[in-house]
Amino acid sequence: MKKAINYTNGITYFLTRSQKSYSSWTDDIQDAISDLKLSDNFYTSNDFDLNEKAKRIYLLSKGIIPTIIETKALAYILFENEKSWPKLYYPNLMVTKKSIAISINSCVLSIWKGEKDFNTWLSKQTSRSLNATLPQNLFNNHHISLRDITKIYLGLLDRRRQEDIYLGFQVSDTNLVTYSDNFISQIPENAPIIYKLMPVLRASLEINRGIKKEQKLIIFQQLISVLQNKC
Repeated sequence: MKKAINYTNGITYFLTRSQKSYSSWTDDIQDAISDLKLSDNFYTSNDFDLNEKAKRIYLLSKGIIPTIIETKALAYILFENEKSWPKLYYPNLMVTKKSIAISINSCVLSIWKGEKDFNTWLSKQTSRSLNATLPQNLFNNHHISLRDITKIYLGLLDRRRQEDIYLGFQVSDTNLVTYSDNFISQIPENAPIIYKLMPVLRASLEINRGIKKEQKLIIFQQLISVLQNKC
């Protein structure tokens, strides 16, 4: 059965796009571990059978965070250099754009679950109040929550939506979740914002953490700049 391509990050993309079986990937990782002379007690161990190892690759393809050894091995396999591991998460413009969309959508949906509470909050906001509560540097502000910054993003996005309605565009029946999806999907893969984000996101990664709050804050910061016309 053909695997559905998972664009959560570059690792999920490569594993689900590949024609190789998960069992074949375990062999490749084992060879890479040997070439890199890494200490491993799973892929090179006889205590685990091939099915157990293949199941681990399957979990990686679903988005589970890889170990440091797995990360280095995959970077060695795909880029011939274990030090290129940040490219595993954001390997090219296409995957970066799709990964950004998935990250944003997960945050938006978490807010939209409390639609009534969010709409109550939104009704009290103005463009000035939304901008006033926005830190100048989201990445260095460790106290701001993803929930709060997502609400600010949606608040600014709603202002844009209202402008579209005023101009006669057919968005009056579109909720903010759908509107956000459309907003992101209309950004070309080769847009300057994607070119700018890809190296910044790579540089912000930590090898044992995967895509976390820091990367999402960086993405929101750029998107909010666009909505504020400050790019």
